Amino acid sequence: MKNFSLFLLFSILLLVFSISCKCNKKTTNNANNLTIKEISIPYKILFNNEHSNIKEKKNVVIKNITDLKVIYASINSTRRPGLPLPKVNFKKEKVLGLFLGEKSSSGYQIQIDSIQNNGKEIVVNYKINTPKRMASMVITQPTLLILIPKTNLPIKFKLN
Repeated sequence: MKNFSLFLLFSILLLVFSISCKCNKKTTNNANNLTIKEISIPYKILFNNEHSNIKEKKNVVIKNITDLKVIYASINSTRRPGLPLPKVNFKKEKVLGLFLGEKSSSGYQIQIDSIQNNGKEIVVNYKINTPKRMASMVITQPTLLILIPKTNLPIKFKLN
């Protein structure tokens, strides 16, 4: 009877040890999955306006001061005095431009939902707010310029 009790106790301990080892493996796998999880990227709004004078719908990645000057030349083409060129350290930062093209009324706005690094690419999730009430009948070109930390990953723009 003592041998049976000892055998039963040993079997239970072996079973508990076996289950706890499997739990540790799952925890390790979960921890590994967390390293792959998307990381939120901080951003700063440089320009958010309905009048950019850029008539085509496009999304761009601005990697140097020359390209930024071209964008601001268009923005300032009908402004007196023009807006100052923002200070950007292109060794550490990039500028992302979202342009809606020409719209026939005011009230359109681009809104960033999130910017995520999924390990393979940077995904810019955004939405377009449309006029909810009566809006001025005027030609607009809604634009959003944002500043993000520099990355070598490709950048994908995703309209939600």
